[in-house]
Amino acid sequence: MNLPIKATKVFYTNRNSTAQIVINRGGSRSSKSYSIAQLLFLERFFTQKNKKILVLRKTLPSLRLSVYQDFKKFVNSYNLDNIIEENKQFLDYYYKPNNNYLHFGSLDDPEKIKSTDWNYIWMNEATDFDKDDLLQLLLRLSTPTEDGQRNQLFMCFNPIDEYHWIKTDVLDKRGLYDLEEIHSTYKDNPFLSEDYKKLVESYLHVDFNKYKVYGLGEWGKLENLIYTNWDTTNEYVNNGEVIYGLDFGYTNPSALLKIVINDKDIFEEELIYQTDLTNAQLIEKCNELQVSKTFPIYADSAEPDRIEEFRQAGYNVIESVKDVINSIDFVKRFKIHCYKPSANLIKEKMGYSRRKDKNGRLYEEPAPNIADHLMNCESYAIYSHLRFRFGNIKLRFI
Repeated sequence: MNLPIKATKVFYTNRNSTAQIVINRGGSRSSKSYSIAQLLFLERFFTQKNKKILVLRKTLPSLRLSVYQDFKKFVNSYNLDNIIEENKQFLDYYYKPNNNYLHFGSLDDPEKIKSTDWNYIWMNEATDFDKDDLLQLLLRLSTPTEDGQRNQLFMCFNPIDEYHWIKTDVLDKRGLYDLEEIHSTYKDNPFLSEDYKKLVESYLHVDFNKYKVYGLGEWGKLENLIYTNWDTTNEYVNNGEVIYGLDFGYTNPSALLKIVINDKDIFEEELIYQTDLTNAQLIEKCNELQVSKTFPIYADSAEPDRIEEFRQAGYNVIESVKDVINSIDFVKRFKIHCYKPSANLIKEKMGYSRRKDKNGRLYEEPAPNIADHLMNCESYAIYSHLRFRFGNIKLRFI
């Protein structure tokens, strides 16, 4: 079955690619994501035979709110309800005449994804993934096809960070891979309104880095990120000095961070990140997780009553030293390694940014209204525990 498609040149470039990895780097609204959706949802799902197609986002909530919505719009606009079969619970779709299968998934549940062989994989918003994710997914493209069509992995993203692994470990080492890079900008999308084009171009004189990334689709710099000296690791390390950071919450998440200090390397693991926990429930979760009652737990000094309850339960809770600017500067002295299953920790690290005023001036303190619960745990514990061991802190006077 052939469906009529109104497409940009980005669609045809992706369609004509024979590379194993097809990397779409581009600005906002350049049609890169929509073109891949058209190619996989409207063309290959209905025209090829015996294909398994996997569409991925890093997390299931982000998947449901983005590319899955695009698919549902296609189904409605092309009246495909009676042509395809679906299992909404598992986000599975079937086109039985051609024996094709389409699955929407995330790495929240990696076993189903990594235990199946696929013909096409789409990593939507690929900068959210890790390099290990890519390598594992490439292993799932190994099954030969009956029609000789190449199994392929598609990636799309805005190039927000010139030090991202996609650039440094893949594109800059493209000789190691069979890949094609497709670059696109808003100028490649003839269906954009003039008002939107003017909006994008207005960033040229207001925030050039934003224009460079989201307008021109060029690699940018995350100038406002607070922490850059960190990475993720699959290796769980217990060899070192153990401390904890605790941030109390209720409407906002209560957070507990385990920290292992090994000289200037610090290993971090998210233990608790949950809303609607009373203090009694939080203590019970610590008991269930067998949190040490010997090692120090540094907690928000603004919550003396809750700290006392923890002490009554046998925990070695210490009121933290709260000094936002100096604690951030102090944490920057260390190389931080985040344990990969700690999804909220990694997400907070990636979004922990400096405050910027309306004129674009950056300040040292964190931006307001960002998720910082585990970042608070980190600064409470590391600064309070180590500040005298590594020398006096240079105070800032404003």
